[in-house]
Amino acid sequence: MITIGDFEAKIRRCERLRVTIIEKTGRDKRADATISADYRFERAAPEDWTLADLERNRLAPSLPGYAFRFMDAAGHELHGKTLLRNARAPKR
Repeated sequence: MITIGDFEAKIRRCERLRVTIIEKTGRDKRADATISADYRFERAAPEDWTLADLERNRLAPSLPGYAFRFMDAAGHELHGKTLLRNARAPKR
């Protein structure tokens, strides 16, 4: 078992993105809640993927039944059509 917070941290380290796991109802999932899933990827997804591609191909299969919210360094929500290269780019 792993906590939601640890799962989000694994995604952050691998993908270099801030991700919040949310319930399908739109409510944030508590960081200390435990789940029986793991993020097994070690290499970041390709830069030309969108956030929607990342969710569909990696996140949703790793943690079915949940939705994901992506944020930039300032905490602003990112759109699903944002390319990973732009989402990962340092903000100046």
